[in-house]
Amino acid sequence: MAQLERRCAEAGQKRCATIFLAFGEGGLNLAHQDPYGKLFFPYQAMLMLSRRGKDFNGGEFFVKNMKTGKVAQVAADQGDVTLFAANSAAVRGADFKHGVREVKGERFSVGIVFNRRK
Repeated sequence: MAQLERRCAEAGQKRCATIFLAFGEGGLNLAHQDPYGKLFFPYQAMLMLSRRGKDFNGGEFFVKNMKTGKVAQVAADQGDVTLFAANSAAVRGADFKHGVREVKGERFSVGIVFNRRK
């Protein structure tokens, strides 16, 4: 990780890329990638802050393999950390996008991106 941070700094990617995500009623996040620059780590993580079944329902986190069309879905609950393949560098020959299904209620999480951004 120290080497990745040093390489990011050399490439001008010095800002933290970790993000706070807030979804209200009906919110969703379509399949996407978060490269944040030329250098990126092949994995990201999501920390769930809200309580499934109390604060929100739905809002499942998903990762889609764009080459095969297969989708993995996680119904995360408060305190769960989901580590996921975030791009084409994670698994040889595959390309991944991630997102969030429609939320009922309010859903809060932290997206943990291990590389830096510009």
